[in-house]
Amino acid sequence: MKKITNNICIYQDVSYMNNNTFILINNNDCIIVDPSWNTNEVLKYVNENNLDLKGIILTHLHYDHVGDTYKIVDKYNSIPIYVSSNSKNELKDGNEQLFTKLIHNNKEFNTSFVDEKSKIKGFNNLEFILTPGHSESSMCIYFDNSILTGDLIFKDGIGRTDFQYSNQEDMKKSLIKLNKFILENKKNNSINILPGHGDIFKV
Repeated sequence: MKKITNNICIYQDVSYMNNNTFILINNNDCIIVDPSWNTNEVLKYVNENNLDLKGIILTHLHYDHVGDTYKIVDKYNSIPIYVSSNSKNELKDGNEQLFTKLIHNNKEFNTSFVDEKSKIKGFNNLEFILTPGHSESSMCIYFDNSILTGDLIFKDGIGRTDFQYSNQEDMKKSLIKLNKFILENKKNNSINILPGHGDIFKV
């Protein structure tokens, strides 16, 4: 685990798809974002630092971003899992790579749908930005002068739009929307961009 800011940690998995899993921290409360692989390391950090896990946020529902969700659900029963309000079609789908296939040991996930007005208790300074394109369920998270972008943008490119529930026109609109958000919030300081894969960077 590596600290990016005082309130954000990153676990970078280099063994498979270079996924990034994040921990957002406010006082002793925390949220895990995109539990992909090797979440045992993430949970170890939570426990060793006496953090109180309040929820999981999924930037979108592709398997490589939700793969270890069940491990957290096994350990923390009924923990809230926050997904975009645009996710409902994907959640009904039978595609094996999607979230519905990750129900484990007959446990139903405690799923909460969020939009751009939604707030999480204890994290009032966290904002959701719905950014469909890579998938209908794609969204970004603004927290602690940082934007977690999932698979919307990376240091060297943007997310693919050739999957089921991808949409190239929506992707264009979401990129414009995110750029506007950055310009409105950047002011005199740079903003950390924290993608779901690969290197983090500043704008």
